[in-house]
Amino acid sequence: MPDFWGDHPQDLANFPPKTPKQRKAIVDFMTGPADPPKTVPLIAPLLEAFQKENPQITSWAILGFCWGVKIVTLVTTKGTKFKAAAGAHPSLMDVEDTKHVVVPTCVLPSQDEDPEASSLSPIEFISSRLKGLHLTSATI
Repeated sequence: MPDFWGDHPQDLANFPPKTPKQRKAIVDFMTGPADPPKTVPLIAPLLEAFQKENPQITSWAILGFCWGVKIVTLVTTKGTKFKAAAGAHPSLMDVEDTKHVVVPTCVLPSQDEDPEASSLSPIEFISSRLKGLHLTSATI
């Protein structure tokens, strides 16, 4: 598991946020050191290092959790070296980003996404959250 934030991790005591101070700490973190545009450029050199150390592996996949699902979505576009992707407990997902994904991708929302989520199938849940998402038998 790469450590992208070094000396600037988010305090786990802030999750889930219960106070305005905790919410602000998370927002500051997500728009600061964990801002997706700042993280995306870190993925390619990491993959190159993995490939160099493991030349016998010829196909790579990427998995994201929570905020990492946004990163997965952004790095699996045209020109990606990844062959597949998955994400669990997604946050920050944007249907506009998903339109550019070019690899098979599995998204696994959890019961903690929204109280309504437990009463919906994963497909219904994702469809209700990502306006404009088109599901077909090829994408299910």
